This record gives sequence, structure tokens and C-alpha cells, in this order.
Amino acid sequence: MNVSDKVKRKLAKLHALAERGEGGEKDNAERVLAKLLAQHNLTIADLDDEAQSEVRFYFNSEYEKRLLGQVMATVLNNPERNVYKIKKRRQFMAEMTASEKLEAELQYSIYKLALKKLMEQTFMAFISTNDIFPTNSAEGEGKQYSEDEIATIRRLMRGIDLTEVNPALEHTA
Repeated sequence: MNVSDKVKRKLAKLHALAERGEGGEKDNAERVLAKLLAQHNLTIADLDDEAQSEVRFYFNSEYEKRLLGQVMATVLNNPERNVYKIKKRRQFMAEMTASEKLEAELQYSIYKLALKKLMEQTFMAFISTNDIFPTNSAEGEGKQYSEDEIATIRRLMRGIDLTEVNPALEHTA
């Protein structure tokens, strides 16, 4: 029997309440849970695969925040599932299953590294396009790039317009 995500979420919440509740709240949750499990031909083991818990993800920059938001929206893929940004703590919180958490962690770590590398290459393309180097810099100073990275930087440079700057100071020799 195919059970909707909404029903699975409700059952998972009832299961959590039946495990952690107290007194009549716990008893009532156990009774309703047993009735709904029987109605949908499910067991507690079926719920354990779908059990959700609070998961927190941390970010360090505006770009990481935006990337993490995109990853979480992609993994959860459901507008009814909320993701909360916790102000001043640089983190998002969401209710996720264990498999969703692993998927989000994997995607975020891979995309974060790729974004960092692309941003470094884009920065170098911008610097190179605008020739923002000291006139007395020695050849070979700074970070060394592979041939593939240099090719990527050159491709990026083709898409960057030159920024016009009129120097405020005149240089004298």
C-alpha cells in the first residue's frame, strides 16, 4: 500500500510522542498510532525508515547560506516541509530523515568545494581582465594554477567586461 508523505509524517510524529510523551499524552499517542498503523497496514519498523529528527547545517558566508538553502530545498523537494534559518547562528534547521540528512550533507560538501574553487577562479579572471597587479610584481609570485585551471580562468575572462577606473592620483617616477 502506498502511503502519502503527509500520513507518514503524522505517523512518525505520533511515534515520537508515544516514545517520549508522558502520562495520558503518551497513552493516547500509542493508541492512535496503533490504530493508524493497522489502518495503513504498516509496522513500527516501516516508520523507523521514515523517522525524522531535527538536523542543523552550518554555513560561513552569504554564498554558503544561499547554496545550503538550494541544496535543502532540492533534497526535501516538498513545500510543506519547512527549513528554518536561525538568526545570528549561521545555521539552518529542518526535520529530515537519516537518508535525507546524508544526501544533503553529501551534496552540500561537494557543491561547497566546487563553488569555492569557481569563486577563486572567477576572482582571478576579474583581476586579470582588469590588470589589477602591481607594476613591480615578480613573475611566478602567488598561487600556482594547473593548466586546466588557467584554461578555466581564461574562459571566465572572456565573459568579464573591463571595469573603467580613472585614477585619482597621478603616479610620478
